[in-house]
Amino acid sequence: MSSSSPPEEQSVFAGKEYIAHKCLFCNPIIETICDVSNPCAIFMLRRTCRALADAIDSYHKAKFNIDKLLESMGLQAGAFRAMQRRTSSLVGGSTAFAFFARRRLPKENINLYVQPGHCYEVARHLIDTQGFLFKLPGSTGSTEFIDGITDSSARSIEQGQRREAVHTLHALDGVHRFVKRLSAIREVEILTLQRNLAKLPAATLNLISDDLAVSLYPKATYEIGDNQELKWNMIDTPVEAMLGVAKYDNLGVTRSGWHSKSESRALFKTGAERRVGDKNCWTIQLDTTGLDERQSTTPTSPPVTRNLVLENSWHLIGSGTIFQMRYCVVSLPIFRYSYTVSNKAKVIAMRKFYEGQGSFERAARSIDTLHQTWWDGELRLIQRKRVSAQPYPSPVDSSYLGKGPSCATTAKGSLRDDGEETMSTISERSYLSILPVLVNARMNRKTTNEILHHFDKALRGDRAEFDNIWSE
Repeated sequence: MSSSSPPEEQSVFAGKEYIAHKCLFCNPIIETICDVSNPCAIFMLRRTCRALADAIDSYHKAKFNIDKLLESMGLQAGAFRAMQRRTSSLVGGSTAFAFFARRRLPKENINLYVQPGHCYEVARHLIDTQGFLFKLPGSTGSTEFIDGITDSSARSIEQGQRREAVHTLHALDGVHRFVKRLSAIREVEILTLQRNLAKLPAATLNLISDDLAVSLYPKATYEIGDNQELKWNMIDTPVEAMLGVAKYDNLGVTRSGWHSKSESRALFKTGAERRVGDKNCWTIQLDTTGLDERQSTTPTSPPVTRNLVLENSWHLIGSGTIFQMRYCVVSLPIFRYSYTVSNKAKVIAMRKFYEGQGSFERAARSIDTLHQTWWDGELRLIQRKRVSAQPYPSPVDSSYLGKGPSCATTAKGSLRDDGEETMSTISERSYLSILPVLVNARMNRKTTNEILHHFDKALRGDRAEFDNIWSE
């Protein structure tokens, strides 16, 4: 307002500005605006001033209240999230989608992705603590849950790898159904989906853990409402994929058409290395009041100070109507979980650390059969080559962790040669780039280097090919 304007005109405008200012900070008005706004609009609105930022923060606390959502579905929220923290289980599917969309779904069910070795613990929690019943598919009666993998040691991981090929052909080992009736007309269903490998569930692009919720492609999902099917995915048959697309059509996310190269890069960040929780994700920090700190899984294991789902990365390539995810699944006995890694150098660093540390772990177990050290807490440093192999004193002492090889007496050993170890040379013709690559302990150094060479070459070639085909 110009200082030359008449005083009465200035007072009128000042009054209108005051009214607008007060309206913006009225909770019902803020809620109405944000409910129909996409994430980018809410973010930009929050940056306008401190008062409005505080108002939107209050809106976030109310709308993105995970405890309220879980309790509305008949769960004890605190106990459920504590179980998530212990087992690294993730809520995905339409439940996570609805959480970000701030809406209720007509059918109340939860897809719970469970880590290898935790299936039985999660099932007992749902039955004993949450009051759910285990029901077989197609059955109306309940039955006792006796399934699940209880042995989560490094040896069970090694044994499981004997059944795996160089490529990861399947992402799910089993699905179990748990049901809880809340009233005569209301029933909640939880499907536990047991993953056999990667910590990042390839079946979901929205996920909720114990302390954060992440949408991997918020612009495409919540701004554009675009549903892009991934070709040759590991989870679904063509019929299942079609049913999944139809399900989200009913939720307002329609199947996408053709996308140019520039549109693909804007919507899906094609060609870029992505990581869970990166700047292109929509990440919501959840209130962790009442949750215990993460505990080390064993006395000698480095502490886990962050959510391990953040350690997963991938590439998305393609344009037009064909998009594919590219990553390696690294599954080594020194890590409690498997990880999706899209960078060749980081995979090599993890494998090299295993070659050095694995011999010390085996030697320590020859002295103490109960010895187990999980190195997930140091994963990021291992990928950066900032952690070296550490031998243990004899006998193994948990207070020794981190002291390095300066101790005079150490337990030594070497990696055993497995008679079934993969020794064949992998030709470029036999390499299938459409499937994720598995890097595990059965593969010797030569095989690992070969498969990673093919992976990296195919990734660079596919990115260039899609750019040429769909160039504008």
